[in-house]
Amino acid sequence: LKMLHGCPVVCKRYYFGYQDNYAYIVMELLQTGSLSKVREEGRSPRLAGMVGLEMLRCIRIIHSLGIIHRDIKPSNFGFPAKRRRPYEC
Repeated sequence: LKMLHGCPVVCKRYYFGYQDNYAYIVMELLQTGSLSKVREEGRSPRLAGMVGLEMLRCIRIIHSLGIIHRDIKPSNFGFPAKRRRPYEC
């Protein structure tokens, strides 16, 4: 997790630890929701394509750090409150 600290496409991580048999992470709350919410709202196909390209960009950055995400799905992509583009993940 340390290698993701400061990564521009990963939400901020404040703390992580273990309690009994459980691991936990305290991270930034993305109040604008996830990609699943956008999909449910029925946005345009053009916006879906832009979001898809942005998702691939994020995955490429994380892979360049040597990390393989094994649970890629719409609900694991969030949107920051202050984004430069309407489709920024």
